[in-house]
Amino acid sequence: MILSVDLNPVLNKWMEINSNSNDSSSFSADNEVMIPGDGGAYLSLILSLLNEESTITGFLGGPTGSFIREYLVDSGVVDSLVAIGDNSPERLILGFNDREIVVSQKGVEISRDEITLFHRKFKEGLNNCELVCLCGEYPLNMPEDMPMDILHLTSEWGRRMLISPRKDALLEVVEGAPFLIVLDVESMEKLTNLKLEYEGELIRASQYLFQNDISFVIIDRGENGLLVMNSETGVSMSLENESLNSGRFMHGGLLAGFATGMRRKYDFETTSRLSFACGSLDFRRIDGRPDMTDIKALMKKIDIRKFHNQ
Repeated sequence: MILSVDLNPVLNKWMEINSNSNDSSSFSADNEVMIPGDGGAYLSLILSLLNEESTITGFLGGPTGSFIREYLVDSGVVDSLVAIGDNSPERLILGFNDREIVVSQKGVEISRDEITLFHRKFKEGLNNCELVCLCGEYPLNMPEDMPMDILHLTSEWGRRMLISPRKDALLEVVEGAPFLIVLDVESMEKLTNLKLEYEGELIRASQYLFQNDISFVIIDRGENGLLVMNSETGVSMSLENESLNSGRFMHGGLLAGFATGMRRKYDFETTSRLSFACGSLDFRRIDGRPDMTDIKALMKKIDIRKFHNQ
């Protein structure tokens, strides 16, 4: 089983508007999709699509939290979330023909008792899960050392951590040596203090991460695709003759695909393909409920090139 950690689940509400953003001051939505945002909740949802058992813990509250909890439970995810007094936030995404406008609510605040209960549930999850995935936003008043406590506890229990860290915690997370880390180009530049424009530069810069005992690195290059590497080899992936439907990778999906490949002992290339496909799913164009057919179709479209990372 895979343990997903989402410290501040967000509900994404997409509204598609068939016009340009400056055409009017009043608009009607042509389509609306509501689904957990790109964090541990989304990660668990992708795992359920892959028929992979998972449990999720974190903080959830209010009407928004109830919607997210029900959505996950209906999808077969084992719920170990901590109920809190605050209301989980929503993120409204208005998709116009010419651009997207995103309106985000502030994150939750958590109490000391709620943090204590979370640690209890997290340790229970470590008893049953060999892989731990941490992804998503953080509560506003969360102790600064809490993500590192989670990482260190995972290591002490002999579990493997797969993580997509926030940019304000990059150095600490790298020093904590997770098994796998997902970074975008901006994060790589922040870590190395270098401008990294080309694939070769990103590959060379990744050596810094392997020297810190990180086993796998995924670099999100947006429309340019993904780099997936270990200290010896790597693959560069993109979609053949087309761009990402959603315009971006969902890091929760990337982690879900890679964790599933690990659990099922897929080879490196297949695991990387699965990670790419799960990270590039566009729920808005599949009515919010994709299935394995959609994932397999994406895997077949991926153009992949292998390289030695020496």
